[in-house]
Amino acid sequence: MPRTTDTPLTRLRAYAANLDEGYEDIDDLVELLDAHAEEHDLTVSPTELHTIAASTLIEAKTEFLLLLGYSGHDEPISPEDIVDQMVEMVEDAGVEYSQDAIEDTVDALWNAQVEEQRKWPEVTDNDLLERAFTRLWRTGIVAEENFTCCQSCGVTEIGGQIPEGSVMDGYTFFHEQDTESVLFDDELLLSYGTFGPESEPQKAVEVGERVVAALKTEGLRVEWDGSPAARITVFMKWRKRLVG
Repeated sequence: MPRTTDTPLTRLRAYAANLDEGYEDIDDLVELLDAHAEEHDLTVSPTELHTIAASTLIEAKTEFLLLLGYSGHDEPISPEDIVDQMVEMVEDAGVEYSQDAIEDTVDALWNAQVEEQRKWPEVTDNDLLERAFTRLWRTGIVAEENFTCCQSCGVTEIGGQIPEGSVMDGYTFFHEQDTESVLFDDELLLSYGTFGPESEPQKAVEVGERVVAALKTEGLRVEWDGSPAARITVFMKWRKRLVG
């Protein structure tokens, strides 16, 4: 007789795997799974609920981090970075979950993403973006990837990126929320401006023009209305290569 795999656990794992994003952490997901189990008369222990939630979230968050490709400000993500974040997540939730199991999941998903990269074009939009930012640095504009958590923090802190003893004409950057957004809509927003306590709209416009010119020179499609109040939109397919 064939061995059945249709158990409460397998049914709940399948439900968890197919959930649309609607949870922030392990405890939120446990609540969703518990409600589903009760609704469908699935007998599952609290420990099993937490294990399924942890496993599902580890996989989902790992896949997301692999797509983002960063570990903080412009640092490439590594398997060790992801494992550390996942260990912290399960510990914060008070869930017993083996670090070895986390490492196995991260390694498998990392290898799958590396294999997927083999199908990418030789030069991606991210490569073009990095070239444009390198060009901007060389011509006197600070250009930072994945810089700070948000717009206001970025504008406040960007002056700290000026190399000691250097004079830079202005800046451009995108922040962590921008990085996350481009995954879903293929549009990356760039901030730009000048350094100093006083706002100088015309100088900001000049910096914006130089940023747009550098992006276009590298072959990226850009939209900007020329207003110092508007951010620059880069239309791109996000493909951040994993390193290592």
